[in-house]
Amino acid sequence: MKKVLLAIMSAALMTMATPAMAGQATGTLAVSATAVINCTVTTTPVAFGSYAGTQLDAAGNVAFSCNAPVNATVALDQGGSFATTRNLSDGAAGSLAYELYSDVGRTALLGNGIYGATAAVASAGATNAGALPVYGRMPASAAYTEGAYNDTVNVTVNY
Repeated sequence: MKKVLLAIMSAALMTMATPAMAGQATGTLAVSATAVINCTVTTTPVAFGSYAGTQLDAAGNVAFSCNAPVNATVALDQGGSFATTRNLSDGAAGSLAYELYSDVGRTALLGNGIYGATAAVASAGATNAGALPVYGRMPASAAYTEGAYNDTVNVTVNY
């Protein structure tokens, strides 16, 4: 019986064959990605402090950090006044003129390309960070009213 069973199994194994391939088909697989650069902007305020009618200078900073190296331009608008000069406002009728510059000598007006020039800044280092010092100046004035004055300047980093 063992011999018969072994013979049947051997015959069955011999008849089992790998199926023959009759042809071939090909195709393509699309592979894609979208590279994204993200940057964050932080600022240090330009705080002039107490104004007593004499010229005041102050400095602040615009910094940005990106997930990849970038060559950027930094633009600052005119602030809330949107006039031909920047003005701090007391929320009523009072205003104090000031300007922002990209150089410590306060000769290169910093703006948005229409009002003053933009500044080119490249990011560097492990965090792909860039920084632009902002230098402010309030000119001397004999006419002003006492109070708290503020302005908000919109910062845009284009990369």
